[in-house]
Amino acid sequence: SILLLSGMVTGCMPLPHSLYLAPAVEGVVTSNGVPVQNAEITVSTRDGDESQKSVTDRDGPFITKPIRKLELFVFLPGDPLISYSITISTAEKHYEGLNEFFVGYGPEKISVACELSKPVQSQKEERYCLSYSHE
Repeated sequence: SILLLSGMVTGCMPLPHSLYLAPAVEGVVTSNGVPVQNAEITVSTRDGDESQKSVTDRDGPFITKPIRKLELFVFLPGDPLISYSITISTAEKHYEGLNEFFVGYGPEKISVACELSKPVQSQKEERYCLSYSHE
């Protein structure tokens, strides 16, 4: 009952958990349907403080680890704001892959397909990756 009263007064309850700031990302990078080798994929948090990187092999696939932090408390007034981006860098160019922003708890893993020859128009921005699976 003391914890409940404490939670009501402070707006948070002690409940250790992992907060995913960005999911693990798996996917493939192509250009005109051909796999892109040695493309560097960077998944970054909104503030850019944390990131995970991966480099494609000759078949174009990549996998990054999730970005998460241990939260000791759950804040009762609302869900967290989650924002992350995926960028792709080749020897020739830098591409905005995907920008995600939402309220709530995000997925632990997503799958994407990145086609560098055809940008996708999405809410006033060009991006080069489409997300097709969330876990």
